[in-house]
Amino acid sequence: MQANSSESSDSCSCPLTVLCDMCAVPLAVAGSLLLAEFMVAGHVFHQREAFTIELALKKTSASFGATLTKGILCNWLVCMAVWQGNAAQDVTGKLLGIWFPISAFVTMGFEHSVANMFVIPLAIRLGAPLSVSTFIVKNLIPATLGNLIGGAVFVASMYGLAYGDLETAVNSAAAAVWARLTRRLIRGGGSRGSSDSLSDRADAYVAALPTTVAKGGQV
Repeated sequence: MQANSSESSDSCSCPLTVLCDMCAVPLAVAGSLLLAEFMVAGHVFHQREAFTIELALKKTSASFGATLTKGILCNWLVCMAVWQGNAAQDVTGKLLGIWFPISAFVTMGFEHSVANMFVIPLAIRLGAPLSVSTFIVKNLIPATLGNLIGGAVFVASMYGLAYGDLETAVNSAAAAVWARLTRRLIRGGGSRGSSDSLSDRADAYVAALPTTVAKGGQV
């Protein structure tokens, strides 16, 4: 009964995640633009427009590859901050776990797509000589792609490979590929001794795996 409820929960989580992702982007854009309008209406940057405009021009003048790389580094740190904040057991630990990675990416000038949804439109409203298309092509697209790679590949996939079901899947796939390869080599001919050696190594590799992995199941 418990297994069935777990499977049902897993089947529901994927569509819910997709729905949340689809809602997150337009809501982030709307919230960033609204905050930028509040800043302009409140004259928060009155007679201090130069810094924001210079920052926006710098963010949109880098090459696609440079912005992509800074986007990877940025969300790598952001996701590590989320991971550390969730791992901490008290408020102090959560604050420290979040503070240092976020401070690092801001200090080093990395590219976060959601932060740029606020900063660059604000600079445009303050008089920066930029168009919306320039912002999207020169910054938002490469920064977003870099953020996706940094979070999904360098944090989520690595932890999944080390501790989660991804490790089981990779080990199972490696065992299957190795066994298939050795069977083909054996069928293709060659000396009997080398064939036996390959077969023994394949059997030893599969035998060394956990039972559920060797059978292609989950731990």
